[in-house]
Amino acid sequence: MLSLDADYELSEALLMEMESLVPPQEVAGYRVPFVYRIHGKPLRGTLYPPRVVLYRRDQAIYRKQGHGHRVSVDGEIRALRGVIYHDDRKPISRWFSAQQRYAREEAAYLLATPRHQLGRVDRIRLAAWPAPVAVLLYTLLIKGCILDGWAGWYYALQRMLAETLMAIEILDRRVHRRCSNRDVRPDGHSCN
Repeated sequence: MLSLDADYELSEALLMEMESLVPPQEVAGYRVPFVYRIHGKPLRGTLYPPRVVLYRRDQAIYRKQGHGHRVSVDGEIRALRGVIYHDDRKPISRWFSAQQRYAREEAAYLLATPRHQLGRVDRIRLAAWPAPVAVLLYTLLIKGCILDGWAGWYYALQRMLAETLMAIEILDRRVHRRCSNRDVRPDGHSCN
């Protein structure tokens, strides 16, 4: 089974690679890297990790995780070299609305998951304030998007804004939880 989102485009190299696949019985799936595009312009780097998108259906289970889903495949996973292009061209108003919804779902997931079960990145997100700054610097400098001109800055700023929305959602839930547990905030002001 090949699992794709609406804004994915298979590269020619990946199509040719998949056509020639003869997977051994022990191989349950294949992981594919992504190239992120901003209105058709490919970026040098992305925060989007390689994902298992090709797998044996009878050995896979989807699990809800935050705003998305992850497939868990029982068996050996191999990597393919061809890429999938991820090119989200929705209008910025629709993107912003989607990010607000994702922030709510991600915050709920992060706050409900025991800390020891979260990875390093999710623990940074849970701290709230460092994530927006960290993602901006990481995207621009480590992933090299600063070299992609306006498209790189656009992507980095989108990622920073998405992390900011999530940080605000996490902080908002913490403040509301504290206020619901007492009539007065720790600073002496009313919670209302």
